[in-house]
Amino acid sequence: MNKRMNTVLFLVGAVLFILVLMMFYFLAFLGIGSLLMPDQTGFLAQATWVVFFLSALAASWFTYRWLFRILRERIRLERYFDPFLFKDKWF
Repeated sequence: MNKRMNTVLFLVGAVLFILVLMMFYFLAFLGIGSLLMPDQTGFLAQATWVVFFLSALAASWFTYRWLFRILRERIRLERYFDPFLFKDKWF
């Protein structure tokens, strides 16, 4: 396989990984929130769902960035992927 195909497969895998990670964080935040605030009704319930969703989105993104940095340090990914993945302004 060439670098372009490796990059496409990596991006598809990364999207799936970040979606699963976001779902995990959302369910974890929802479980913790239901233990801390068992009686949620109306606006409070809607607001906590939004806060939990945004928190899960941020937590999954930062976890992905952290894991990608570790992967870049341990393995020279430039040999396997196109160079657009390695702009230091994003990672």
